Amino acid sequence: MTYFASSRHARLQLDAADRAADRADAQSMMAHAGFLATYAEAMTEAAVDEARAAGHTWQEVGDMLGMSKQGAQQRFGRGEPIE
Repeated sequence: MTYFASSRHARLQLDAADRAADRADAQSMMAHAGFLATYAEAMTEAAVDEARAAGHTWQEVGDMLGMSKQGAQQRFGRGEPIE
């Protein structure tokens, strides 16, 4: 094998390794993002429960979350009567 051919072969192998690492990095990032999304949802639900237990209205909860009163109650109300 000539120097050029062996050098090209090595570059191709490195490129393939880089692509595999990129895929693994992307998979790892997606797994972490999924975990964080699940964690954030659980924390938000717990915070809403605490806010409601402390006497905050659905309007206040919605305002804190950047959504409407109705949106907050529909998403987190779990069968509470609509205010």
